Amino acid sequence: DGAHNPHGMAALGRALAVVGVAPAATVFACMADKDVDELIAHVRVAAVGGPIIVPRLADNERAMPAEELAGKIGLNAEAAPSVREALRLAAEVAADRLPESFTEPETLHPVLVCGSLYLLGEVFALWPDLLEPVTR
Repeated sequence: DGAHNPHGMAALGRALAVVGVAPAATVFACMADKDVDELIAHVRVAAVGGPIIVPRLADNERAMPAEELAGKIGLNAEAAPSVREALRLAAEVAADRLPESFTEPETLHPVLVCGSLYLLGEVFALWPDLLEPVTR
């Protein structure tokens, strides 16, 4: 989700609650010139207690350094050296929660990627097929 400001993050949190999505893990990054403290407050709610993995954004001087942002988020947050590594770590957490899919059929536990649009750009550059709509 491109929730890159407090209003967008608040809307994301409400939408996740309405549709019953509790992310297994969250990958989050933001620009240092944003309202970082307010974004962090919202991402903690959206992450619903799961780990928040903060990747280093490649070649982006405006991005808040991953280690600094993870430190500000605090508990359940860890820095990752790249978006690829952050997604790998998040996928491991989601795979560990897979059995819950059978015991909690009303709750979805995907990996949530949110915050900076630059983060989404890196994700889609790595996996352009994610831009295709999912059909069920």
